[in-house]
Amino acid sequence: MYTFQRSISFLIVLSIMLTVSSVSAKKYKDKGHNARYGFDGITIDNINIDFDDDILKVTNTDEKTSFTIDKKYELYINDKHIQTTPKQRKLTKEMYRSIDLIFKEAKDIVWDGAKIGAEGAKLGLSAILCVFKLISPDYDSDDLEEEMEQKAKKIEKKADKIELRAENIEDMARELEEISDRMREEIPELKRLSWF
Repeated sequence: MYTFQRSISFLIVLSIMLTVSSVSAKKYKDKGHNARYGFDGITIDNINIDFDDDILKVTNTDEKTSFTIDKKYELYINDKHIQTTPKQRKLTKEMYRSIDLIFKEAKDIVWDGAKIGAEGAKLGLSAILCVFKLISPDYDSDDLEEEMEQKAKKIEKKADKIELRAENIEDMARELEEISDRMREEIPELKRLSWF
């Protein structure tokens, strides 16, 4: 299997793991890729996939070769413009949009996951504070358990939704693999890149 395809397969899992530590307390505005994603792309094995000023750049760091797709879906290999047919241009557009969507969704999932984590921590603090309610004759340990269970169920429902979104990204990554297969067959210059 090609290194680029392995990169696509692991894109979602690794992007989530790599970006968890880079999520800040404020949500990024949708003002370009760098601000929206809040991280510097992803590197898997020796392949780096990133957006820089709305240009998708995929680089083999060992071979120091790359291909880029700009926001007009023009293809460049090692900074040399590659003339594409309408059919090939459609594929570059599909790849650009697919990676863009995966990155955006992965970042949003991480953000939402961080919020759920904060709710979980808040639940723990709430449980500690509820212990003081046990002093009241109208509140016993069964009430405490029920209250915590209700709050935990709400958090669990949100986590289940995130899990479904992550499964959707896996489907998107499989579609991206298919796009890369078609690109390799349709664009000879890409086929010559041993790692693509």
